[in-house]
Amino acid sequence: MSGILGFETTGRTEVMPDGREFDDGELLLDEDAHKRIRLGYQCGRCMEVFISPWPEQCRLCGFPVATVQRQYYEREFTGSRVLRANLTAEELADGEARLHEILQARRR
Repeated sequence: MSGILGFETTGRTEVMPDGREFDDGELLLDEDAHKRIRLGYQCGRCMEVFISPWPEQCRLCGFPVATVQRQYYEREFTGSRVLRANLTAEELADGEARLHEILQARRR
């Protein structure tokens, strides 16, 4: 239900203040996920889906949805492109697993 189709690396590396390095990339979302994020039903940072729109903060990652998400979405989710919609379950699971690893690494 997260709407994550995959993750594409840009070939650039992001270095965190503590020296950890991450592949910079682009999260690929379906149209429903974009709509949920725009309407406040999904966290724009960790992709957690909400029952009610615009909570003060995301219960999973603590992102300040109510006060920051609109601006964050406009800045981070720019443009669109047509993606292959007929991904296999394995391809979707791989994308979800890669995203989970990235988010876990960022929390450390």
